[in-house]
Amino acid sequence: MAASEDLRLIFSKPSFWSWRETAPERLSVIPRATELVSKEAQFKPKKSALDIEFENKKANRKELDLIHHHKTGDLISASMQMGALVANVDDLEMFKEIGYKIGLAFQIQDDILDVVGNSELLGKNVGSDIENNKSTYVTLMGVAKSQEIADCYFNEAITLINKLKINRLTSRKILSFRETKS
Repeated sequence: MAASEDLRLIFSKPSFWSWRETAPERLSVIPRATELVSKEAQFKPKKSALDIEFENKKANRKELDLIHHHKTGDLISASMQMGALVANVDDLEMFKEIGYKIGLAFQIQDDILDVVGNSELLGKNVGSDIENNKSTYVTLMGVAKSQEIADCYFNEAITLINKLKINRLTSRKILSFRETKS
């Protein structure tokens, strides 16, 4: 009896019916979202090959950016673009760029944490990049310069978020969370 009462209340709310009226419009994003996910999956082997290629070879900054761009940037960018398809398709390119900036910043921060992080807090062993002879921002330019670059990418992402035609509060909270955990 209680479940049917709950359903009656849900179906009687205007918000339920307004969603149903716009459902065909919202459902139209599914093919584009599927395309983004399949594109991401299609390039996965290439991304892994790039990462492996530089395990025993020192990469320069341009090469590291390329690796990180495809390793994490593509994934976060695809996710951001799917959000744009629902939130505001006019901002699709900006969401895409935000994803790439966050992806690069994330990977650089991961490089830094692999050197200065706490294994217990991270839930993984630190020092594995050095052990595996991986090219990282830290091995290329040190912790301080790497942190400066990661902060720059995060700040560029925040600047772009502030230009979006959406409620930016949640996005800002997510990006500022990293500052409270450092």
